[in-house]
Amino acid sequence: MKGRHIAALGTTAALAVGGTTVAVGQGTGGTLGPKAQGSTTFQVRFSEDGFGVHCADTNNLRKCLRQRSPRIGSLFSGNGAVFQDGARVGRAHFTSIVTQRGRNADALFLVSVRLDDGTLSLQGVSGDEDVTTSAITGGTGAYAGARGYSREESVSDDRVNVTLTFIP
Repeated sequence: MKGRHIAALGTTAALAVGGTTVAVGQGTGGTLGPKAQGSTTFQVRFSEDGFGVHCADTNNLRKCLRQRSPRIGSLFSGNGAVFQDGARVGRAHFTSIVTQRGRNADALFLVSVRLDDGTLSLQGVSGDEDVTTSAITGGTGAYAGARGYSREESVSDDRVNVTLTFIP
């Protein structure tokens, strides 16, 4: 009986280690989608029907962060159409939460980009600057296993150019 118990523990441990190996291997090597390589650029055009709380007279993150002291926990959410080479290719959905007050106010932001052939997830910290860099934290479909970084450059209060650089 003791031998069977030890064998069962060994089998369980081997499965656990094998499962861990598979989990660690996700998003690397051959698991990358065909578009999760190189770099690409698109533009997000935000709709005016975003949502903001605790920010006087605006639901625009950049305008709020320019105010003297937005509250910690101020929330901004919205979405916008994604364009590439003049054609609409998807939609971006975002949420930003103010995490630091004062002159150098910052916000944690989370973005999901739904494209015609897959999705991308981004996250980072943004402030009042015109250029922000964030992390590509995953993807599906043609962007499966995506990782890397993005550079978001404000064109106006309602438009942002986004360049994605994928890391194999």
